[in-house]
Amino acid sequence: MIEYFINKENGVVVAKFDDEQTDLIQASKAFKTNVFDISLSYFIKNLMMNPSIGKAVCSNEDTFDEEIGKKIARNKLLLQYNNKLEKLYDYILNRLEINRQKIYKKQLRAIKKQFSINQFLCESHK
Repeated sequence: MIEYFINKENGVVVAKFDDEQTDLIQASKAFKTNVFDISLSYFIKNLMMNPSIGKAVCSNEDTFDEEIGKKIARNKLLLQYNNKLEKLYDYILNRLEINRQKIYKKQLRAIKKQFSINQFLCESHK
């Protein structure tokens, strides 16, 4: 949920999420993999070092409009948040790729081992 902080005297509207970290954790769980580990927790914690904030400042030449300020602040907030989601998903996809490569290498070793055993058995039956 987005919270708005409005300062009419200075013509400023600030938008922020009430619980951004929980949202990022839920987004990461959408992958339903074993990637959610301690390193992912640290990655999310680092993302949260600077919480997403959208700020709209009314120009001195303009008349302050609270609704327009909210829309601008919300759009800036969502842009920052989407950038964080992109970084989070890139991190998770990278981890999944690393895991996939590890599995592939294990399977390849098992296939090579089985091939060697089969080759040995074939040679011993000649």
